[in-house]
Amino acid sequence: MTWPPALTPKGAEDYARNFTDIERSFIINCSSTLTLGYETLSKKLDVTYDRADVMGCDMQARSLGAIKPARHGNRYAGSGFFLNERGEAVKRAVLSINPDLRAGL
Repeated sequence: MTWPPALTPKGAEDYARNFTDIERSFIINCSSTLTLGYETLSKKLDVTYDRADVMGCDMQARSLGAIKPARHGNRYAGSGFFLNERGEAVKRAVLSINPDLRAGL
C-alpha cells in the first residue's frame, strides 16, 4: 500500500464539503506544478502571510501536498504549497461543488 493512500471521489468530496471558504480558495489556487508562493497567495486571499503558511501546514498534515521553495526563474521567491494526487482530487471536488470559484482563478 502506498502512503498516503489515494482518495476516493467520495473522500475528496468530503474534504471539499468540510473545508472552510478560505481553505477552498487556498486549494484551488495551488497545483502540482506551479505555486503562487505564500506572499502572492496571501494577498490574493486577503490573509496574512502567516495565515497562508498555517494553511499550507494544515494541508500538508492532511497529506494533500507539500511545502516547497517557490522559484521564479532561478530566483528564490519564498515558500509555496504544491498539491499531490490527493490534493488535486480535492481541488477537482471543490470546483465541482462550487463552480463559481473557478472565476476567481
